[in-house]
Amino acid sequence: MTTRPSRPWLLPGLIALILAIGNLAANWVAADLQETLEPVRWLVWAAFAISLVAAIVIAVREARRPADPAPGGRQAAKQYEEQRRRYLQRIAADLRFLPLTAVDIKAASAETPAEERLPLADVYVALDTKTRVPTEDPSGRKRGQEEMLGRPDERPWSALEAVAQTPRLVLVGEPGGGKSTFVRQLAAQTAAAALTGKVPFPNWEAGLIPVLITLRELAPRLAAVELKGLAEAEQEARLREAIRKHLTTTLTECKAGEWDTCLEDELLSGNLLLILDGLDEVRSVAQRHQVLQRVLSFCAFYRARGNKFVLTSRCLLYTSPSP
Repeated sequence: MTTRPSRPWLLPGLIALILAIGNLAANWVAADLQETLEPVRWLVWAAFAISLVAAIVIAVREARRPADPAPGGRQAAKQYEEQRRRYLQRIAADLRFLPLTAVDIKAASAETPAEERLPLADVYVALDTKTRVPTEDPSGRKRGQEEMLGRPDERPWSALEAVAQTPRLVLVGEPGGGKSTFVRQLAAQTAAAALTGKVPFPNWEAGLIPVLITLRELAPRLAAVELKGLAEAEQEARLREAIRKHLTTTLTECKAGEWDTCLEDELLSGNLLLILDGLDEVRSVAQRHQVLQRVLSFCAFYRARGNKFVLTSRCLLYTSPSP
């Protein structure tokens, strides 16, 4: 529902009406009074014409002007922005520290003051993939092999470049290779940039909202979904709903549960960077395969909207699904 301000054309319209009535009424007054009024009647008609034109112009402008949001709509938009900001601030704050739970529980705790925790940026080393790409010179021109004495001029494709250029990416690597650290840093910097409206990395879309899901925590929820006797479309719908409920839990933990009502809109608008971390941490092979198939189905459903997806796993525990 929308509302408009008071009608500003009403006053000149009323003035024009009064002037017109006065001029017409002058025709019924005594003849000698008509002669007295005759010199000013043209001024009254001129004022009537000006008032009428003013009322028409103002009315046309009002009709063309978009309606202002209703007070309830403004309040809802303000609340949405507040919840979005709170979520992004929590993600940017929590993920910018190195998780040290296995080494020092106190150092990893969110209750520990920031000055006593280890910032991820202090120890983070940029992650490269094994894929190699041609190196470009400072001007951006690819250097030819002849410039390198017949040797290909290549460099490793960085993980950040891979994410920026690939809508749906699976990042595999050895244990301790930095996959989870990379995606935490990616989510933290993306959240911080979304708060300011800036672009965090080259060739990156501004405004993406990161959502980090640990797959070992998602696996039990997916396994609990009853699918027997359901058509394929209904199965996929129930699995998507299970993942959505897990996202709701993630938002609640970030004290931004009210923003969950807008999460589906963000997915449909293509504004999410969905990070699915640690496929290898799902316990059994069968469950791991099940989780992989279901999260890929979820990604495929929302991929066309423009969302980005990143999945991480150890090399030996990831098998590319059949097309």
